Amino acid sequence: MPEEKFNYEADLEIDQDSLDREWLRQPHLFMKYSELSAEAKHKMDRAAEKVKTVRSQLILQATEGGEELMGVKANIQTVEAWFRTQDDYKIAKQEFNQAEYTYNILQGAVFAFQQRKTALERLVELWKGSYFSAPRETPSDDGKSIVDQAQDRQRERLSRGRG
Repeated sequence: MPEEKFNYEADLEIDQDSLDREWLRQPHLFMKYSELSAEAKHKMDRAAEKVKTVRSQLILQATEGGEELMGVKANIQTVEAWFRTQDDYKIAKQEFNQAEYTYNILQGAVFAFQQRKTALERLVELWKGSYFSAPRETPSDDGKSIVDQAQDRQRERLSRGRG
């Protein structure tokens, strides 16, 4: 299955002028990222199982091949050192690490969509209180609204976390 690309940063954006549409999108976005997270967890679990299988096969091979295969007497330490240097094991471990990373990112995205729901709730409360109805002086020198500033900070935190 080709790895699906996701753009959670764009999906987390809230158009404060279209709160009705944002509320309608929220459950679909949450479900989309929940499903992507579940798929990533499944892929990570399969990759972990592959690491175990490759490891077991290499241990059997080392145990049977012994000194002839490894160049030293087979014991727990030499067998472990040998299988960890084998390409099959390194590739399986790399695949697991990538799957684990993707899963962790998607878990963070699911949490962020929970936060997005809270933000929508707060924006609706502001709207009900006529917060958006009158022009007001922005508290920042760059002319951005408080919501835009918060979204900028969120994007900055997310980009630092992916580093």
